[in-house]
Amino acid sequence: MPSQIFVSRGFLPSRSLCLTTPRLALTPLSRDETELYLTDVRAFARALGLASAPLDPDPESRAAANWCVEYGLRLDAGASVWGAFWGVFDRTARTLVGNLGFKGVPEGGVAEVGYAIDAPYRGRGYMTESLRALAAWGRARPDLRSIVAETYADNRASQKALANAGFLPVVNPREKDGPIFWRLDVF
Repeated sequence: MPSQIFVSRGFLPSRSLCLTTPRLALTPLSRDETELYLTDVRAFARALGLASAPLDPDPESRAAANWCVEYGLRLDAGASVWGAFWGVFDRTARTLVGNLGFKGVPEGGVAEVGYAIDAPYRGRGYMTESLRALAAWGRARPDLRSIVAETYADNRASQKALANAGFLPVVNPREKDGPIFWRLDVF
């Protein structure tokens, strides 16, 4: 199902960009919202109208959010989506289930995405659904031709999510035991 703009009173107020699927809402968080997520998940939940506070960020999500705060400061408003920390929200439960974000502005039309689903929500297809929504949004972007992602060889769940979202593995002959790179053309 194509992504669409979703606005509702109380839940995720005042969003200029919000991708939706039947179950999820994906939206880039502001710098202030990201910092609130890092420092006080209860206040973060109140500010976004969530039904419950999310889990405290795991080390990888904390590192990604901190990077987005620092990187995003260097971008102008028109490019901020490429440095934002995106929340992945269950629309019915009104809770944060994970995050994703681009690792910088597209270079040569290619942007890399990183992502995580919080442990209690894994195995439900949330990331596949999120990646499909992101790809649908990317198809309307003239500055984006491909989305790439990286997984570890032992992360079968991540590989499954990417494959189910239409990404294809890219062979990197220089690193047999290194990460696996995946690519989805959106043009």
